[in-house]
Amino acid sequence: MTWPELMPPGRALAALRAELDTRGLATAGMTITRLQGILTLAGGPGVGYRYGWLFWPAGRLSRGGRPLYAVHAGSDPAGAARRLALPGPGTGNEMALARNGPQDRPATQAGTQAH
Repeated sequence: MTWPELMPPGRALAALRAELDTRGLATAGMTITRLQGILTLAGGPGVGYRYGWLFWPAGRLSRGGRPLYAVHAGSDPAGAARRLALPGPGTGNEMALARNGPQDRPATQAGTQAH
């Protein structure tokens, strides 16, 4: 994986807000600092930006009980907005997993096996 293009947080989050607006998703506010920012979705999670990456809660916990985050390149706000617009909590991946079942999930960590 290559690192995405770095840009100011305000520019990255404004581009994401415009893409979300075209998809009919409302935002509640934005907080920006020199190095990072958070775009708060109305009735949803906050989308963070730092070092070229957009990230937001995926809506589930890891096996260890920690929250998982979806990560997307900040230089692709249309792709991030598309993922955020999917139905279900977080990224919508939970809906795909429920449809396909655990047997279709590849092992994602070293030492684990798919069922």
